[in-house]
Amino acid sequence: MKRICLHGPESMGKSTLGTRLAAHLGCEVVPEYGRAYCEAHGTDIGMAQLVHIAQTQDAMNRAAAARAAELGAGYVLFDTDPLITSVWAHMMFGTADGYFGAFAGFADHYLLLDIDLPFVDDGLRVYAQSAERKRFFDLCRAELDGRGVRYTLVQGEGEARFTAALAAISAAMLPPAPGLLSTKTCCPNCSDSFCANTRETKSVGPPGGKAMIMRIGLLGQLCAQREVLSKARAQAPQRRRLNFMVAP
Repeated sequence: MKRICLHGPESMGKSTLGTRLAAHLGCEVVPEYGRAYCEAHGTDIGMAQLVHIAQTQDAMNRAAAARAAELGAGYVLFDTDPLITSVWAHMMFGTADGYFGAFAGFADHYLLLDIDLPFVDDGLRVYAQSAERKRFFDLCRAELDGRGVRYTLVQGEGEARFTAALAAISAAMLPPAPGLLSTKTCCPNCSDSFCANTRETKSVGPPGGKAMIMRIGLLGQLCAQREVLSKARAQAPQRRRLNFMVAP
């Protein structure tokens, strides 16, 4: 089961998108507790209230994930989680309670919604100016990057946004790609191992940080089998340096 969390500034269609995704995937979506809290108590809140909102949201998310696991569901969706509440704390107060720093994240994958939709004032939303929205989005992205969690940027309006979100969720079901390639710099020989001063650099993924394997050797010495090397030596080849690029 994959736990998918929507993430991003206000008025980016998170609730609408979450409801539609849940209907398509046949899974539960956990609503935003912060909105219900503000509707009941108003928007004049402090850090203690933000911590309460985050803790309650996290408890709701974990309970829904437990229900989904018990039912054998493939997904569970979170409208939000404490990471976005942490962003709200920084937007409102320039800092965040220690609770947020200790929160390790619970979702398997985040959908970061871009600020490419018009702002809609519903009486509860606060940051309508372009500069404020940009700062909000940058903090959202920094929160994900700082935590090292997996996420996908989702863009587009209407159907395009929904399709992009579905594609991101499908990709999230795949395991992380391994380090794909490595680079060796040495003079190859026909032994089972390279010389002691060989240095190997593992590529990162996905995608691999190094798109190819490069081997630098001497003509007549780069071979896969001992007999090929023996024949090459017998023919006394010229010793010329070659760069061999092997595509993955």
